[in-house]
Amino acid sequence: MAKRFGRMARAVLVAVLALVAFVLLSPGLFYVVALASIPTLPSIPAKSSQFDSESWRLHGGAGLPYATGRNPPMVMERLNPWQYAWHTLFGCTHPMRWSADIHECVYYFKGFMGAYSAADRHFRGERSFAEMSQFDDWKMIALSIWTTRNGTAQEVAAYVAAPQVN
Repeated sequence: MAKRFGRMARAVLVAVLALVAFVLLSPGLFYVVALASIPTLPSIPAKSSQFDSESWRLHGGAGLPYATGRNPPMVMERLNPWQYAWHTLFGCTHPMRWSADIHECVYYFKGFMGAYSAADRHFRGERSFAEMSQFDDWKMIALSIWTTRNGTAQEVAAYVAAPQVN
């Protein structure tokens, strides 16, 4: 009987540890899978254009009702999937955090709105009003996080200001 209980206890412990490992790794796994499913990543231009500040004002979130100012600084915080997941699940204090108002919470990160605009432009192109699946939303978030890690605010502003080429 003691051997049987010991085996069962080990099995339960292994299952619990596997579950904890999966939960801790899941933001990174979602990020990698979502990025891998995007055919190409954007090539963010290294040169800035003269319209950077106007583009950043437009795409950086200044027009949103919960923006912190009309001229957001050209700053972009480098994110990782765990920061995004933690803030979205636990850091957001907005009472409607599970509604469309979630954007008020995730735009907490400096420059995320600009990165999201660049991701949107690359991912959807001219289909900006096309219906998106939940997995497409994850791809957009992963691409936005990738953009914050691989570009500067000036490069993102130049990217969203440049004419779209199809």
